[in-house]
Amino acid sequence: MSKVYTPIDPVRLGRVVVAAVGVQIVAELLLTLAHAYALTGPGQAFIDEDLRSSDLGVFLTSVFYLATYVVGGFIALKWIYRVNRNAHAFARGLSISPPWAVGWYFVPIATLWKPYEAMSEAWQATERPHAWRTAPKPAFLGWWWAAWLISNFVGGLANAVSKVTDDIATNSAVVIVGCLASIVADAFFIRVVNRLSSLQQTQINFGMFDEPAEAPGLPPLGGGVAEPQGA
Repeated sequence: MSKVYTPIDPVRLGRVVVAAVGVQIVAELLLTLAHAYALTGPGQAFIDEDLRSSDLGVFLTSVFYLATYVVGGFIALKWIYRVNRNAHAFARGLSISPPWAVGWYFVPIATLWKPYEAMSEAWQATERPHAWRTAPKPAFLGWWWAAWLISNFVGGLANAVSKVTDDIATNSAVVIVGCLASIVADAFFIRVVNRLSSLQQTQINFGMFDEPAEAPGLPPLGGGVAEPQGA
């Protein structure tokens, strides 16, 4: 028998995600400004033989960005797990389990489309639990994923460029493009989090997802042994 999930309201966790991603956007803006300064005349000034006046700013903003990326990423993945878990409580037949909704982000190649597939299923199952395969997906869901892929590609390119050249202008320009793409992706993700959290809260409070399934031999969606509530 398939695992039975009970839904958990994701709104409070979603607010934490939005706050964390907001801080990450601030870090990306600061990193963009630090690299833009590194491209200018003042940023190119040398304090001594080895240190430029912009180096400290780039270092500090990079550390700040890395910290926000790690913390924000952890909280976002927790939210992704929760909304996928809720989707499995609302509907049957979803192809991606809650653990794999998170796990696919770490699998090479498959990470290009599987996480988007998991998010799409979660949205459709929330929007129309008993006919989720035909439920529409909002356009901004696709825009979020496109921006996410672009930002990751540019981030990988920046890492590769830094290994083959010491040219300050080239490295900084690539980082700036990557930061701008990340800001766009983060903005779309905030919208995804707000909208999907709200939809799931409405489904939990007013939906009919706990009606018995039509297929014989299957327990009601609200029945069975529930997974612990701590996820």
